[in-house]
Amino acid sequence: GACLLLMLSAGAALGPDDFVNSIVDLLKEPDKDLRAVACEQIREGTLGEDATRTFAALLPTLPPQVQVELLSALAARGDPVAAPEERKLREETESNDVRIAAVRALGKLGSADDLPDLVALLASPSADRKDAARRSLVELAGEEISAKITEMMRKSHPDQKVALIEILTQRRARTALDEILRQAKSDNATVRMAAMESLGIFGEPEHVAGMVEGVLKAEPGRERDTAEKRIMLVCHRIEDKQKQPAPLLAVMKNASDETHTILLSTLGRVGGPEAREVIEEAIRDPQRRRAGLEALCNWPHGSIAFRLLELARTED
Repeated sequence: GACLLLMLSAGAALGPDDFVNSIVDLLKEPDKDLRAVACEQIREGTLGEDATRTFAALLPTLPPQVQVELLSALAARGDPVAAPEERKLREETESNDVRIAAVRALGKLGSADDLPDLVALLASPSADRKDAARRSLVELAGEEISAKITEMMRKSHPDQKVALIEILTQRRARTALDEILRQAKSDNATVRMAAMESLGIFGEPEHVAGMVEGVLKAEPGRERDTAEKRIMLVCHRIEDKQKQPAPLLAVMKNASDETHTILLSTLGRVGGPEAREVIEEAIRDPQRRRAGLEALCNWPHGSIAFRLLELARTED
C-alpha cells in the first residue's frame, strides 16, 4: 500500500488498466490517507468513461464512509456516466450521509430527469437533504435546466415557488426574469417579496416598468419600502448617474395622478437631478406636498441635507 501510494503520488508510469486497478485497490484500503490519494486520482488523474464506470460500479461494494468519499470524487470528476450508479445507490442506501452525498453529486452528474426529485427534496424535513438539493439545483448546468426550473416554479405552491425563485436567482437565469416579474405581482406577499428581491439582485433597467407593478401591488409599509429599494438597486446599475432615474421617470410620465404620487417615494430613493425636479414640483403642489417631502427623505445620499434643513425650518 505504501509503495503504491508513492507511485501514484509521483505519477509513476503505469498502463491505463493497471493504473485504474491500483486506484480500485487503494479505495478498499482501511487507511483514510491511502483512500484520499485514490480519490484525488479519480478527480483529476484518470480520464475516460470506462474508468468512470469502473469506479462507479464499486459504489455498492464499499462501506458508507468510503461511498461518501467516492461520491465526492465522482462529482468532482464530472462524468455523467456515473449517474446511474449514483441514483441506484441513493434509492437503496440506508445511510443518511450517503444519501446526502448522492444528492450533492447530482449537481455535477445529474440531468433534467433529476429535477422532480431534487425539487421534491426542497420540502424535506432534513435540513441537510434540503441544502444538498438546493445546491445541486444551483449547480446543474445548462439553459434547459433553468427553463425547466422556471416552468416548475410557475406551477408550484407558494413555499416551493419562493425556494425556486431563490435558486433561479443564484443561477442568474436571465431567461426566468419574465416569469419572476409576473411573480412580483402575485397575490401571495411572500412570493412577491422573493420575486422583488430576485429582481433587485440581477434585474436590469429594462425590467423597471414591470417592477413598478410589484411596488404598486406591495402592501404599504415594510413590503413596499423593500420593493422600492429593489428598483433603486436596478436603477443604480446605470453607469451614468444622470440617467439613473430615467427608467422610472418613463413609467411615471404616463401614469395616473394617483400612481405618479405613489411612485414619488421610489423616485426619491433613486435620486438624480431630474428626479429632484419632479419631487420639488410635487412639494409645490398642496395635494402632493407630503408625498414630495417623504420622497426627499428617501434621498440616497447626504447632498440633500441642506434642502431638508431648509424645509425643517419653514414647514408647519
